[in-house]
Amino acid sequence: RQTNNAMGSGQTRRRDVKMGRPPSLWLRTRQCCWRNVAVIISSTLGFLIYVNTLDAGFVYDDSRAIQTNEDIFPTSPWSNIFYNDFWGIPLTHSGSHKSYRPICVLSFRLNYLAHGFKPLGYHLVNVLLHSLCTAIYALVCQSIFKAKFPVMMASVTFALHPIHTEAVAGVVGRADLGAAIFFLCAFSCFQCHLNYASKYKHSDNLQQDLKSPNMSFSCDNEWKRRTFLFFTVLFGFLAMLTKEHGLTVLGVCALYEVFIVRKTHPVYFMFNFYKNKWPQAMKESILVLLFGTLSLLAFRMYMLGSSLPEFATADNPASHSDSLLTRTMTFLYLPVFNFILCLFPKWLSFDWSMEAIQLVERIFDKRNALTVCFYSILAYVIRKCCLSLRLSPRQQGYPWKGTSGDAFYPQMAWILPNGVSCITSNNHYSSYTLGRIRHRKHTYQLGGGRQYALPTPANWDQLCCEVIGTPLTRDKPLEQSELVMLSLLIITLPFLPATNLFFYVGFVVAERVLYIPTMGFCMLVALGAQYLRVRLKGYLKTIFWIMLLVTLVSHGHRTLVRNRDWLNEESLYLSGASINPPKAYGNLGNILSSQGKNEAAKWAYKEALKYRINMADVHYNLGLLLHNEGLLEEAASSYQSAIQYRPSLALGYLNLGQIYINLGQLSNAEKILSLGSQLDGSNLKDPKTHEVARISAMFHLGRMFVDQGRLGEAVEVFLKAIRQMPIYYQPQQSLYNILGEAYSKLGRYHQAEQWYKAALQVKPDHVPAHLTYGKMLSKNKTRLMEAEQWFIKATELAPNDTTVYQHFGQFLTEIGRYEEAVDYYLRAVELAPDDHSVVFNAANALREAGQKDEAEKFYRMAVTLQPEDASSHMNLGAMLHLNGKLSEAEGSYLTALKLRPNDQTTLANLQKLYNIYTKYGIENQSSIPNVAKSQISGSRR
Repeated sequence: RQTNNAMGSGQTRRRDVKMGRPPSLWLRTRQCCWRNVAVIISSTLGFLIYVNTLDAGFVYDDSRAIQTNEDIFPTSPWSNIFYNDFWGIPLTHSGSHKSYRPICVLSFRLNYLAHGFKPLGYHLVNVLLHSLCTAIYALVCQSIFKAKFPVMMASVTFALHPIHTEAVAGVVGRADLGAAIFFLCAFSCFQCHLNYASKYKHSDNLQQDLKSPNMSFSCDNEWKRRTFLFFTVLFGFLAMLTKEHGLTVLGVCALYEVFIVRKTHPVYFMFNFYKNKWPQAMKESILVLLFGTLSLLAFRMYMLGSSLPEFATADNPASHSDSLLTRTMTFLYLPVFNFILCLFPKWLSFDWSMEAIQLVERIFDKRNALTVCFYSILAYVIRKCCLSLRLSPRQQGYPWKGTSGDAFYPQMAWILPNGVSCITSNNHYSSYTLGRIRHRKHTYQLGGGRQYALPTPANWDQLCCEVIGTPLTRDKPLEQSELVMLSLLIITLPFLPATNLFFYVGFVVAERVLYIPTMGFCMLVALGAQYLRVRLKGYLKTIFWIMLLVTLVSHGHRTLVRNRDWLNEESLYLSGASINPPKAYGNLGNILSSQGKNEAAKWAYKEALKYRINMADVHYNLGLLLHNEGLLEEAASSYQSAIQYRPSLALGYLNLGQIYINLGQLSNAEKILSLGSQLDGSNLKDPKTHEVARISAMFHLGRMFVDQGRLGEAVEVFLKAIRQMPIYYQPQQSLYNILGEAYSKLGRYHQAEQWYKAALQVKPDHVPAHLTYGKMLSKNKTRLMEAEQWFIKATELAPNDTTVYQHFGQFLTEIGRYEEAVDYYLRAVELAPDDHSVVFNAANALREAGQKDEAEKFYRMAVTLQPEDASSHMNLGAMLHLNGKLSEAEGSYLTALKLRPNDQTTLANLQKLYNIYTKYGIENQSSIPNVAKSQISGSRR
């Protein structure tokens, strides 16, 4: 019964269709899904295959493009996105990368507004974009192949290809994903433009139509055709704003129409250009695309500024080679290498710079054989495609001969909607028998010998303008040669900017750049698979299906494994260690250092330097690690090496100068910090960090002058730093504060107060400014209450800062409020019980407050914390002396004298103790060493 019902339902649907009734929603949905099965399957696979990247973090370039890019933050004006490069550096700056991708940066900013720096959202957008791109790609393939298998093959291969991992798993790869989507949208719009260009009014009476002067496009179709052409250019513009090579879609569209849709041979294309015999619709398309391309290129060049970007030797070694032969052979080999990566994506790396790919320096290098083979095959394929164009009957602009032997120049051979063939001529306007036409040695049968009347001279021009240029074979599937040609166009044109042909690029190989070219590569794969599927029979066909399945499964597995390499930076750099050891180990050292694995980080840095000794960044990072460990001499050596290999490294000068200050080598520190403060920041990748380091070098140089008492020089250095300080220099308040401190020590209190207020205006919660301002006010007896208020504000801002309590305690001690001072010092001790200076100052406060026993206790703690400090022993001796513990006092005095001989205060206290011994005849007088007695006697004289 159920079967009968099902049959009845099916019969009902068929009957409805026969009777003209619209099919049901379920039927329409099923038909739509069946027509788009490749779209559904490939886009789903494209999403699922990258689901395991959603838990990944920010890796490699993500940090610089997102986490440290000020254009991402809401505090930055939206307009900056359109004036800065991809990394947040102004395009006009000489060190800019010149990568102009405002749409991609805008998407990052929207991500940040939605969920801050949580990586999940960024990765989810990337995965969704890849899935969307795969779906659109499948739709484009449907319009090209007209068969389900090659569409499925191309789209699934594209969805699973491992070469796309960098573009999808790395957040910065969003630029390639977005550009690819706009690329496909532009191409789809251009296909629609061509479809509407092929539709015009016609009737069943062909002869009457050809004679009629009213034969024309409908206004509606004409408007739609031009609208789609406009959107083609618009999407090309958006593709360029997402990533630069997206602009090449306009070139792909133009060549697609000329060589594939119009089947025009390049030679005859130039002939028609010279003779001005292009069809009207084709002429309009080409001119619009050409004008759009030139306009967008002009806009892009304008945004570049007055110079092209400059890249380091390590980024693109071949571009810096002195040998033209080496540059030529290497640049010719790199496209071959990229094609091998697409063909066999086993060895992938996050970075292919430096010596990851050795330069081709010898003619007999075996890689040159690969290059010759590759370009020979490519030339052969292009030649075959061109021959297919030349042999096509749909030619224009060159002599043909009819069966009568008369020569004429046909504008185009057409196949009209009703299947009737027709050829037009501008030499003969009378009736012409279109039987067999001959071009050179080839003869073609058109129209089955039927006779049609050609237009008369009176209406010929109008007919040419309205009909010619309308390819009516768009509904037919592309021929094999046309599919190959389209695949090669999509492979070569988007890849052309990366070939170093027009300008040098900042990379050797970049896997994410291949995202758009692999669309053409996957079409070639699908075309080959379709060829084998049709021609193989029997067991060979079974082997074909098995190998095809193995290939797709292996691609999917390789993608899943590669995705985990991009999980975090440590796994990413470990995966690239075999391909680019210096870059991988150098970056791995940074990660290990940030994790506190210092020994492992040192090993990684040293491994990187074994492969490439001139890596300034690695020397600097190793020096930073050693500096933090207190190994100042070794750190200084690493900083010196970093400066040697990169004289413009301002951070190296800054840190080396600080080490010299800590080592007491003040003359060396002054020299290094002065050099660092005068460095030129032109042509640097990160000018902001450079400028911050340069101003910081001035700051530390001026502070050293303050400590040396060279207050006038310090003020000059600080004022110079303020004049050159960029807006993004964060510690402005520290610079203002120390300048105020220098003026205060010079006695120029009015100017000092101005700079203190400036520091507090920039950062109202800047605690050091509260303290120094309060100390300056305390020198004015009439402003003691005001000074106390600044100290109180400091304690409120930093309740866990021992320095605040010490300064407040010192202030209270100076104005004689000893008991209150003790309370603040004791709070400081509670916060830092192991800090010698805090304990020692607390002991002094207790002594001033008359709490002798407590003072003795804290002096003993100070001696325990720092046994080599002579002042602690001397003060402990004095406290013991006051407390009547003469024997212990004597011991403390003697220890202080050993640590600091001839100290007058200690000798004076010891003399007082000696006098007590003499006065009361204490026998312990004999226990005073002769050395001490001689010192006391010397002090008397």
